[in-house]
Amino acid sequence: MPQSVYHIQLQEIQEEIDLLNEACTRPEEDEFQIMRWRDRIFDLEQEQISIEQRQAELDQMDQDYLELV
Repeated sequence: MPQSVYHIQLQEIQEEIDLLNEACTRPEEDEFQIMRWRDRIFDLEQEQISIEQRQAELDQMDQDYLELV
């Protein structure tokens, strides 16, 4: 079964979060840069939640439709 757009978006977001988390552990990075990356991670996590909620709503709408037919 092909992946949904939401699934692909979530996968891309998770990959970016993983890269940023890895970058935050580098000892050569300054604290200001790490704070910016952590802010970005927070924003990405909020976006993940939003996408998961939209996907759940669509899944529920699909289920409701299938019950009608």
